[in-house]
Amino acid sequence: MDKKKIAATTLMAVLPLLIILGNFHLLAFSESFYREKMTDNFVYKDIEYKTANNLTASIISYMDSGKELDSTVFIEREIEHMRDVRQLMQAEKILLSITMILAAVAIAYLLAKDKNTLLMAVYKGSIATLLITLITLIIVLFAFGPAFTLFHKILFRNDLWLLPADSMLIKLLPQQFFIDFAKRLGLNTIITASILMFIGSFKR
Repeated sequence: MDKKKIAATTLMAVLPLLIILGNFHLLAFSESFYREKMTDNFVYKDIEYKTANNLTASIISYMDSGKELDSTVFIEREIEHMRDVRQLMQAEKILLSITMILAAVAIAYLLAKDKNTLLMAVYKGSIATLLITLITLIIVLFAFGPAFTLFHKILFRNDLWLLPADSMLIKLLPQQFFIDFAKRLGLNTIITASILMFIGSFKR
């Protein structure tokens, strides 16, 4: 396999991961999204507006930089679960960085050597992203409960994610939040992939 084919194959392989992880990262660390969903899910009826916003900001900060959560607000089980979540988010950051580097190298090489091959790789990678996203969305929307449980059983080695209904994490981030998250992530991913597919459809 020549270098152009290697670069094109690499780009097609990492592009779906890059698009999905990139959109996931932006959404997972977006305070405005959390506030929007807390309004939609009537969280502010049970938790004062400023308090709820400060607590979600602390959750985001913990996932990002490791700033400790308030143990007077969150029970030990919640803190231990968030420790697991933070480890996953740090792994996501590393994986996203790797895909960005691989994509950048492949794009730079094909941009210099063969722009048509670059566009073809972007086009095919975008189509793959759309198919993956649509299939995942269908599963999530029609079987969210089993999918949510399976997701946690795969990613976590314990049952700390099974929190009491009155825990602060559940009050701030009820199940509907994660349904809305999946929908928004799917929409953002589809928009991104569609734009790239349109760009990739052009020939030079």
